[in-house]
Amino acid sequence: MARNVFTVALVSYCCAAAAAADRMSSPFRLANGFAATNGTAANGTMDVFRLLADVTPVSYELRVAADLQANFTYDGRVDIVVRAVAPVCRITLNVKDVRVTAVQVLHWSSSNPLTVAGHRPSDANEQLTITLDRSTGCLIPDRLYVVTLAFEASLRDDMIGFYKSSYREDGVTKWLAVTKFEPTYARKAFPCFDEPALKAPFKVSIKRRSHEISLSNMPLLNSTKIEGTDMYWDHFQETPPISPYLVAFFVGEFYAMKTRTIGIYTHRKYVTQAAYIADTSPLLLEAMENFIGVDYELPKLDLLAIPDFSAGAMENWGLNTYRERLLLLSDNSKTKTKEFVTTVVQHELAHQWFGDLVTCEWWDYLWLNEGFATFFEYLATKTVKPDWRLEEVFVIEVHQVALEYDQKPTHAISGSVNTPDEIRGMFDDISYSKAGAVLRMLQYTVTEKNFKEALNFYLKANRYEAATPEKLWNAFENVLYEADYELGENVNVTLFMNSWTEQVGYPLVTISKVNDSLSITQERFSVVVSNETDATKWVVGLTYTTESEKNFGNVSPKLWLIDNMNIWPILNGSEWYIFNLQSIGFFRVNYDEDNWKALAEQLHKNPNDIHVLNRAQLIDDAFNLARVEKLNYTFVLDLTEYLEKENDVVPWYSVKNGFSYLIDRMRRCPHSYKNFKTYLSYLAGMIYTKTENLILKQQNEEHSVKTGWNAFSNWACELDNEQCTKSASLYFEQWHQGKIIPADIKDAALCVGVKNGNSEIWNDVLNVYINSESASDRQSAQYALGCSKDSTQLAKYLDFMFKGYDGPILPQDFRVIYRTLASSVEGISALIEFLTNKLDRIINEIINGEQVATSIYSLLASKVALKEEIQKIDELRSNPLVSKNLQRKFNSSFVEVEDNFMWFKSNHHLIGQWSKAAVHRLGLDSPVTTPKVPIAPIPISPPIAPESSSAFLIKQNNFILPILLSLIFSIFYSF
Repeated sequence: MARNVFTVALVSYCCAAAAAADRMSSPFRLANGFAATNGTAANGTMDVFRLLADVTPVSYELRVAADLQANFTYDGRVDIVVRAVAPVCRITLNVKDVRVTAVQVLHWSSSNPLTVAGHRPSDANEQLTITLDRSTGCLIPDRLYVVTLAFEASLRDDMIGFYKSSYREDGVTKWLAVTKFEPTYARKAFPCFDEPALKAPFKVSIKRRSHEISLSNMPLLNSTKIEGTDMYWDHFQETPPISPYLVAFFVGEFYAMKTRTIGIYTHRKYVTQAAYIADTSPLLLEAMENFIGVDYELPKLDLLAIPDFSAGAMENWGLNTYRERLLLLSDNSKTKTKEFVTTVVQHELAHQWFGDLVTCEWWDYLWLNEGFATFFEYLATKTVKPDWRLEEVFVIEVHQVALEYDQKPTHAISGSVNTPDEIRGMFDDISYSKAGAVLRMLQYTVTEKNFKEALNFYLKANRYEAATPEKLWNAFENVLYEADYELGENVNVTLFMNSWTEQVGYPLVTISKVNDSLSITQERFSVVVSNETDATKWVVGLTYTTESEKNFGNVSPKLWLIDNMNIWPILNGSEWYIFNLQSIGFFRVNYDEDNWKALAEQLHKNPNDIHVLNRAQLIDDAFNLARVEKLNYTFVLDLTEYLEKENDVVPWYSVKNGFSYLIDRMRRCPHSYKNFKTYLSYLAGMIYTKTENLILKQQNEEHSVKTGWNAFSNWACELDNEQCTKSASLYFEQWHQGKIIPADIKDAALCVGVKNGNSEIWNDVLNVYINSESASDRQSAQYALGCSKDSTQLAKYLDFMFKGYDGPILPQDFRVIYRTLASSVEGISALIEFLTNKLDRIINEIINGEQVATSIYSLLASKVALKEEIQKIDELRSNPLVSKNLQRKFNSSFVEVEDNFMWFKSNHHLIGQWSKAAVHRLGLDSPVTTPKVPIAPIPISPPIAPESSSAFLIKQNNFILPILLSLIFSIFYSF
């Protein structure tokens, strides 16, 4: 039932008053009246970026009129009903890059004006202070006032705030204007109280021309024609209480494909590409409603495909915005593109509850928005697409990515941020991936039933409000109490989860057999060497199984590790044991030598006896344990020889990721690098051939097989695998002749074609990026442009960034340019030359140039290996012409260069020796044609318990190379 204006305003009034009271109770108050809510800023001064707590918003009326035909400016007016919490003679709110032209303050009840003595913007604080004349009266506590501000600004061109974008249609440039306010950009569009906890209802009105449409968070209420013009004012229904960063509006010539509740908007020629998500999005929305038991709150939901968008997508309540390639789907799109479109839409739909209905109180707790959205991105979508194996994909793309990111000191899940720069820094793999992985751990710890009920409790108890982790844990404690469900002795949800959300990093759990018991210890896992003693401990729920049990399905913790402990033996004789079933706990596991040997023997004998996620875990943990010298690289590399029997794609992703660090480092020693790359190319060719055989010979249509073909063809061809290169070259020739080739091989085909082609081919592929109506094809083309080995072409590619919107590469895709170049030796060289020779131009001529320079330097720091490469970026950070701020960022990144060099000195000789022996043993150093892995057509076997029911398993192959038959697997590993 619709809520009237008074009711909505009253709810907001109470919420705002409570939030203000909490903030006013802070003991940190300065003489100038600014609240220091989070300690001190980086320079040692008390933080002044937070708004004062003495005036809070109750409701907004916002009117915006944009000019899309002449000078690309807009003007507007905002009427903000505010409440005074304390007697004050000034009102402080946020504004940045917007000129306030008039200010008025009235009593809400009588409309009597207060005298405004002046208004002063502060660019440093991104605030505007309105000063009232004391002689004529100031704000009285517990009374309402209306603050009216007129403003004007230019439509931005950096994809934040209220900005312009364009597209070509029938040879004509069409313009649109749209918003992107998260996290602190609403203030760059209109004056507001731009903090997430300061929620209030919004009534939005947008001016448009007759041939345009406008959209906002709520449905259209009515339109009024402006007499004597072709202009209209569109007035939208009032929103529920909402944070300013979630307000959204759009004006332009878009068309819609609509379902009962969801509309997908894009420009005319792309409307048919909205068909897939128009069919799928209602199912995804229903999946969320079913999981959490709370219906979608608003009367409509629109999804917009924007030509220029800085993020992947944005969850504005009722008006989600997306990059085109993450919402639209052409007929011949890659399977992975279809997966991305589906999961990204699910991510934004999850935000309609986690972030929109209930919002993080401050950016310290961004994970309450993004962690849940990441969790549901995979684990709600799997209820709609059960055959996509999305929980396994989650472990590879979220869980393991977060483990890698968090093994260097960054910040806790619940961080502490003040400035806009610090806030933007929270949008990382900690707030998204680690938080999502920890929520998955919580789900399995409390059971899915209790998890669902707790989220239902949390959402209903905090509806329209701002939340903290304590409110979330309170919901779980209440539900578990009612269910009489105990986690363990002296363990509750608050204790358990605070150890994961309030501490940096994660533990390494080490299990060793000592006499008649198992010794279990924990320590922080870190790839950064520190001389300081670290006594950090986590509350760890432990699951395990043994060789005789092989029960990988019991994933509720059997025991809890808080301090070090010993348990009685769980074994029968010398059998193996494995901890952290299905990789649910967010930690790494190490074993004693005997158990590692036993696990390796099992993998060589029959890998399917170990759950596929634990096989991926063993590989991922082994590579990273070797990196910190907890395991010998000889053992890890020997372990990879079991992969001839690994017929599931999931562990292969862990293999690919594990080898990526090594091959970047080994490049410093050319001879060792050659042997190492040869072995790695052999492995990549093995899984590439397996997936291609399934696709082409067996017409296998499984989702995981098709995405695997895409991923592993890219990997194998990048490593110059002979079979992959030949196959991709043939596909490229077919494509170049105008024939249709499978979408999932197109990335590799175009890359190989560009790598081996001339400038004409490079330009042909560039034209695909510029002209194709398929977002999937445009993405494949752009990736391929970075595959060139021609330094002139690569330099030209990088220089496109200087042209901005007038160039062939959209600014939203600039990041793809330097990230793809960093995957090749030639690309790294081009990036170094670009950054060292054109730094001033990068900063001054490229949109967000300093951020681009910082990103390229950080990327190079992770990739450089040769002496001359290191020397060049070292000299750049020491250049006195580089600003102090940029030098500081470069210096921070350069630490990785030093760490990587230390790793190289310690490990390259051993890896080089092993690689040389393996290449010789496998016959890969023969001058004749490189041995190929023969694969006969083989049927898919049914799932083997306890694997997931949709597992992709292949019957044992009879294709072992003759040379491998003579190889006896050694059990004498050195640790």
